[in-house]
Amino acid sequence: MTIMKLKLFAIFLFFFFSCNNEERNTSYNEEWYKKKIIELDIHLVRIYEYEFRFGKPDEKTKFLVELSEYDKNGNIIRTENYHRTEILRDYDIITTLSYDENGLLIEKLEINTKGELKSLIKYKNENGLNTERVFYNPEGEITGKTFYKYDNSNNCIELVSYDEKGEIDYKKIMKYNKNNEEIESKTFNKEGDIKSSTKLIQLNDGWKKYQFFDEKNELKYEYSYILNENNIITESVWKDIETGREDKTINEIDENGLIIKITEYENHGEPKRLKEVERSKY
Repeated sequence: MTIMKLKLFAIFLFFFFSCNNEERNTSYNEEWYKKKIIELDIHLVRIYEYEFRFGKPDEKTKFLVELSEYDKNGNIIRTENYHRTEILRDYDIITTLSYDENGLLIEKLEINTKGELKSLIKYKNENGLNTERVFYNPEGEITGKTFYKYDNSNNCIELVSYDEKGEIDYKKIMKYNKNNEEIESKTFNKEGDIKSSTKLIQLNDGWKKYQFFDEKNELKYEYSYILNENNIITESVWKDIETGREDKTINEIDENGLIIKITEYENHGEPKRLKEVERSKY
């Protein structure tokens, strides 16, 4: 992907997973994954990236892109994210996460590799659910607040985000099916006009497809994926409708049901990048 595509993809992820905890790995069912971390006594997870050369991963290009640390309760308490490309080095981030006595996230602190504060988010929870997030800049000033509402199945059905002046920035509403899958969402700007929307389509061959529409209700992107018996994403395709470009990812699963290899493919079908996941115990 180009830098612009990466930025657009990041925006998509923010809106699509904005009701979920940041520490959630979106390839896994959150509850199942946390139980696995505890069961296997996992302490550290390292993800290394390799570039392909002549159709094979080049060992000389091995690069640590992510390091995650878990506590004994299966909560992720620290992440380090690094970028191979020089132009993205300013986005290298070290994140520390704090929890209350019930294991609910209450604070997320981000610094850069120089130790400089980038952002701070504080979380408020009610009945085991995140109901409010307060965002701070490096100067300690509030830059925004987001509030969340849930249905009787604990699905997030509405979020409203406010800017530093306390004025509405945007609002998002979500709908779910009987399996608690988000099947539709609409995001509105401060004027109340639709900013973007999504729709889930269940395909006959087991694949699911999310479609992403802009403010004119024009289809812009599609994200398709298929799950295994543990609801883990084993293959996914991100498609840019305007250019026709498709970026495919295939996940390899180990005997514990965890992802150990992630292979990313270029638009023409050739492998471009390999990520290997290494886990170490306490």
